[in-house]
Amino acid sequence: MQITRFSRIDTVMWPGKYLSVVEVSADDGETENINEVANIIRGDSDSIDAILVQASKGDAASIPGIHTLIREIRPPHMSVILVTDGRNPSGMDDLIGASYVDHVAFRFEDVPNADQQKSIAIARINRVDFFAGVLMDPGTMPPEKVLKIAEMTEGHMEFILLLPPAPLACYRKKDLNALAKSLKGKAKGVRVLEDFRRPSSRGRRPGSATCCSRSRT
Repeated sequence: MQITRFSRIDTVMWPGKYLSVVEVSADDGETENINEVANIIRGDSDSIDAILVQASKGDAASIPGIHTLIREIRPPHMSVILVTDGRNPSGMDDLIGASYVDHVAFRFEDVPNADQQKSIAIARINRVDFFAGVLMDPGTMPPEKVLKIAEMTEGHMEFILLLPPAPLACYRKKDLNALAKSLKGKAKGVRVLEDFRRPSSRGRRPGSATCCSRSRT
C-alpha cells in the first residue's frame, strides 16, 4: 500500500469544513511518507475538521493495511471520512465497528447492487453520517437512475452529483439544473462537484495543496 496523493487542506469536498485528503493505493511502495504525512496532520489538528481517505483506484475499504494507515495518521479525536463504492460491506463494517471511520462518502457509478445496499444499511444501522455521490456520465447515468439512487440512499446527509473529469462527456448545465429540481423531496442537500477521485499527482510534496473546482450550485 502507498499514499499516492496528500492534500494538506481541502475546502471544496465539504463546504464549510477544512479537510486533509489522503489518497491511497494497494500498489507496493510509497509515494508520500506516512510518518511525514502524519506529522503534518498532527501539526494542523487545530485547524482541520477531518481527514478524508480515498483510493486512487478500487475501493479504500478493500485495501490491505487501511486500518493501520488510518491509525497512524489520525490524531486523537479527529474525524475520518471514508470515500467508498460500498462493494466491500464487511471491510466497511470492520472500519466503522473499530471506530476508524466516522463518516462515509459513497460513490456510485450505477444503481447500488446487493453488496452496496448492505453497505448503505451498515451506515444507517451504525448511525454513521453518510453522503451519496453519483458519477454523472450521460452514457451510463440517465436521470431515472439518479432518482432511483436518491431513493435507495434515504437518510443521506447530502446527495452529490459528481462531474466526470475532462475530457469525458458531461451533462449540460441546464440539464443538471432540471435534474436537481426533480430531486426535490427525494434527496437532501443536492450539490454539484467534480468527482471525489481526481487523478493522482505523483511526486507532490507532502503538505502542498491541490486545485479543485468549487461547488457549482
